[in-house]
Amino acid sequence: MSYTLRKKMKHFYFTLAWLWIGLCCASEKVNDPFQADSENSEIVGKISEFPEWTFCVAYNFRDGDERDARPIPKDDPFGQDGDDSEDAHISRGSLLIPDFLLDTAGLVSRTTSQKKIKKDLAQKIFDLTLKENQANNILLGSDCYDPHHIIVFYQDFGIPVGCIEVCFTCNRAKIYHRKNSIDPAVRVYPTSQPDFLAIATLLDQVGLPLTPYKSLADYKVALEEKVKREEQFRAGQQAPLSE
Repeated sequence: MSYTLRKKMKHFYFTLAWLWIGLCCASEKVNDPFQADSENSEIVGKISEFPEWTFCVAYNFRDGDERDARPIPKDDPFGQDGDDSEDAHISRGSLLIPDFLLDTAGLVSRTTSQKKIKKDLAQKIFDLTLKENQANNILLGSDCYDPHHIIVFYQDFGIPVGCIEVCFTCNRAKIYHRKNSIDPAVRVYPTSQPDFLAIATLLDQVGLPLTPYKSLADYKVALEEKVKREEQFRAGQQAPLSE
């Protein structure tokens, strides 16, 4: 069997395996992406437990592609002995890794712009993401989650201890933190939708691009259109934009 055929078969079976896992766990998944599952409470963090941090950097990053290729992990059940897998695995989408917090190699490779932000501004972004914002609950969110922004909170010596990753396309965010480089990272679930427009405004003020939008004005237009569509959906007039 040729290497190309084996590689295609491997990815095919890998996809089937993940689909099977998703179907088996569907009944146990959290319906609201911003609410924690009580059965998984041991892996869910709390806002009050967010670790002490010294400085913060906001990053804009691109989609993963061939430039980010890396070897297949040795414990990959779909890897085969003898595979020439130096560029077989590509990190795409989210840079967050449960338990390990952050894909630092992916962050370094995929970053297109970064800004060190002052502590008071970082605290504002933190509050806008994790505190009550009931006025924003009109947004139902969607399943795309194709993030291009991440705010990383560092301790002294550059150890990342917290991350807020944002997708402005579907208006969703993921928040992970850990006490140190040894403890596993846990996820924090906001009690309501973060204030994405306010977060985008702050990132725009420090000069960070709002990918995939060309400007803050473009994002505002898209956000207003989505809110309008969601309101119409709730009134029973048409399908939501998230579909």
